[in-house]
Amino acid sequence: MIQFRKNSYAVRLLYYLSLCGEFPYHSISLLGEHPRCLVRVIRKMKDESYISLIGKGKYKTIRLMSSGIKTIKNVLGKNYYEHYMQITNNNHFVGCGFSKKHISQGEKITLRNHRVAEILCMADCIGCSVFPFQKPKLSPYLNPQLTNRNLYFYTSKELKNVDPNQKKKVSFTRLVGTFFLPGGAFNCYNINDKTIKWQNYGENKMQYLIKEIAKNNVVHYERKWKIMDMESAFIFGKNDKAILKILNEKQKKQHRTEDFEYLSLDGVYKNLYYIPLNSHGKNMLKLFSKIDWYPKMIKILFGDNIDWKKHLNDYYDIETSKYKIVVFLSGNLKNIKYTKNIIPFENKLHFIVCFAYQQEFLQTYFEDTNVKIKVVNEINFYKSFLKEDSYKC
Repeated sequence: MIQFRKNSYAVRLLYYLSLCGEFPYHSISLLGEHPRCLVRVIRKMKDESYISLIGKGKYKTIRLMSSGIKTIKNVLGKNYYEHYMQITNNNHFVGCGFSKKHISQGEKITLRNHRVAEILCMADCIGCSVFPFQKPKLSPYLNPQLTNRNLYFYTSKELKNVDPNQKKKVSFTRLVGTFFLPGGAFNCYNINDKTIKWQNYGENKMQYLIKEIAKNNVVHYERKWKIMDMESAFIFGKNDKAILKILNEKQKKQHRTEDFEYLSLDGVYKNLYYIPLNSHGKNMLKLFSKIDWYPKMIKILFGDNIDWKKHLNDYYDIETSKYKIVVFLSGNLKNIKYTKNIIPFENKLHFIVCFAYQQEFLQTYFEDTNVKIKVVNEINFYKSFLKEDSYKC
């Protein structure tokens, strides 16, 4: 018989199902460091009718049954139970069962829920307030309540409902949600293992809406957040090949016939950070939990002797008369794309600083170039960066 002890995998699974409604089976590694233990717990909970497994392959999803829903109320509390019932429309899933007649609609809804669930899990693991009862309700009018000392995550559904007058203009955006972190406000997109359908017009409208929300809801916006990052976005994914395809794709003016559109690296956002959906990605998100994350990162890498402000420009982190250095620890895609485009026209040496898990991706992208890749020890770096902080995961 399954035991719902505090901090156990069984309770953790209930917690995330109450948060997300359903969770992708192929992403259970996000829930803990021991996926095999999670598989055993899931099997036991399924046998005892707490949860059900529906679908196959990438559509395989974990959902609660009636006894599991009652357990949420008893183990986690009334607030978690009410949130689950609200987001699932009283435990009713549209497209449930994947019948042949409605398989396309069922798949689309499930995949959408999976993408949101993965980001909610990542946000919760770095200490973001994710449940509605844990964070302030956003207002379309001036009502400062978000502080830049705390971490918040709001889903696109929550953001679109802030201002009913703007809802129709941003209804087709690919945005999953927005992180309000000490390092800035970052819109996030989850491509998982595929490319993304992208419309500059819709995303520009959404970015404008997020800026207006920040101005009305962030405490001391004019003094603090105005100088912080409001022009960047996170791209979450599981497959480096999809990112390479996006980076190597050339923009065409005529109508596209492929199954995806060009991801704009020049139009909507000043910076696009690629965050992998794994433990490495959780560590990367912790970078942005500091207001001064960028100078602190440069200081750890190069010491106090170098004047990073003197050499900094839009794409290179350090530049001298002999070489240029790009720091890829934050996963900024625009920097490496610009670097690759400018290499044929310069005689300087180019260095890319990265973690070990990013090395293969960069070697593939900079193939047949003279770029030198330098690897930084990930564990030692984060020990220096987060030595005074404590996190949930």
